[in-house]
Amino acid sequence: MNIVIKIIDIENDKYVTENHFISPKWNLLNLGKMISNDFKLNKQTWILNNNILSWSWNNWRENIELTLFIEDIWFSVKVKSQTGKIYDLDFIESDDRLFDLEYQLLNRHGIIPKTYKLLFNKKEIIGWEYVSELGMYNNCTIDLIIKLQSGF
Repeated sequence: MNIVIKIIDIENDKYVTENHFISPKWNLLNLGKMISNDFKLNKQTWILNNNILSWSWNNWRENIELTLFIEDIWFSVKVKSQTGKIYDLDFIESDDRLFDLEYQLLNRHGIIPKTYKLLFNKKEIIGWEYVSELGMYNNCTIDLIIKLQSGF
């Protein structure tokens, strides 16, 4: 299947259009990895019809036109507790990992990492995943689930 990618490299002030042939079984992460020799995954932001796409996106059609922005973009994330309290995390970068989010929660809000787990799109965030690999975007919400201690 042929797709068209408009690549806007903000860091190097370049703009190109490329055609790529892909498998319709792929998700966006497969395509991102294919071109990651030129542009690191953690700096890729994929857009279709003014919507940021997650890595799991796979609604391909022939000659679809995607836009790829290459830049480290800062954004904010909202962390929502089970009681509904919202904690704002600012200056998140695409190459941040869970550890960076935990540090902000500890440093700014006093929440100790071992007392909770974080979920994004109902999936637990693992420490080595990049924010960009998870498909996080500006003002998205992460769920904070408190771990209950058990024992005597």
